[in-house]
Amino acid sequence: MDAYANRTNMVSFKVERTRISLIYFVILGILFLLPAAAASTPPIQPSLTFDVTPVPGTPDASLVLQVTWTANDPLNTPPEYILVDTFSIAENRRLGTIPVPREGTCASGTSCTYRKTLGAEEFPSGSVSLTATDPLSQATNHRTIAIAVARGNYDPDIFRQFEQEQRFSIISLLIGALLLCMLAILIRKPSE
Repeated sequence: MDAYANRTNMVSFKVERTRISLIYFVILGILFLLPAAAASTPPIQPSLTFDVTPVPGTPDASLVLQVTWTANDPLNTPPEYILVDTFSIAENRRLGTIPVPREGTCASGTSCTYRKTLGAEEFPSGSVSLTATDPLSQATNHRTIAIAVARGNYDPDIFRQFEQEQRFSIISLLIGALLLCMLAILIRKPSE
């Protein structure tokens, strides 16, 4: 009976000791994480200035999408391109995304200009809402433009091209990884 009691007391002692260690661990974790969480602030986002202007002197009414990215913090990194999401207000649907490339090189903590020229015939007629988004910081700016008359060249695939290229890149990487895994399995498998 004494051996059983000693064994029960030993197990009870180990459980109690583990419970106390766990409580100390939780208390220390709270003491270290609480000041860090209270002192942290979200980073300052860059600002976007978005302008849509017609090109002067062009008969086809080309539109210039120009975005000026301004760093409000020296740690902000400029993206390679700004994404402009297009929405047809008249048709009540999303048209797609247009990448607007950066002009020249740009250092962190400065202003960068992004510009792309599009023909007005590439848009459907009616009001179109444009939302410029920085893909790194998610800073946004909106503009609404009115397209008077579509000239018949409207192709909805123009707006989907960027998304289709992104899907293609992801799928090709997955297929490449799958093929590499299959090759590794075949190489490791001893020949019989």
